[in-house]
Amino acid sequence: MAPAKIQQSPLAEPPAKAPAVMGRPRSPETNARMLRATLEVLAERGFSGLTVNEICTRAGVSRTTFYRRWPDPSDAVAEAITNAFHDVTVRGADHPADYLVQYTLAIEEVYADPLIAPSIGFAVGEMRANPRVADTVQSQVRVRRAEVRRYLEAMPPTPGVTFGLGVDIVLEIVSGMVWSAVVSHARLDHKMLRAVIDRLIA
Repeated sequence: MAPAKIQQSPLAEPPAKAPAVMGRPRSPETNARMLRATLEVLAERGFSGLTVNEICTRAGVSRTTFYRRWPDPSDAVAEAITNAFHDVTVRGADHPADYLVQYTLAIEEVYADPLIAPSIGFAVGEMRANPRVADTVQSQVRVRRAEVRRYLEAMPPTPGVTFGLGVDIVLEIVSGMVWSAVVSHARLDHKMLRAVIDRLIA
């Protein structure tokens, strides 16, 4: 009996002509187009359908162009998700509650992109099987929370604000509110969000 063939995961698809040294992206526009195509394929097909061929077809580039940037589709996913949250910043908030409200609404705007929520959903589901994806998702959470913590710690003491639950717990709760709104195709009520945050940080 012939030995059974082991089907290779699309994420482990080897490059046809992978260069020995990865070069820097030559065109920011091409890079952005490929990252967008990566999210499109992931949002529509999940990781099982995420292949270099499909990404390149949608982006209108060659496989060589892809492999000059990333060794694997998972790395493209990592960069796409990282970039999506890169500009989530809040400036000019003088009260911790104001800052947290603005920050939460900024995160909600990222999820408003029709490709981001399903892509992150697939990424979370892939975390156990793919350490690279797990590292990406977890590192993004750590980076965002570290930024929030630094900003809040730099604020002068505010009467009535103690963060008795801890910043991480507060962020877990408001993040859950964002995700709940996303899956129910709703938007956060600003007044309710502010009321919840006021209670959480008291």
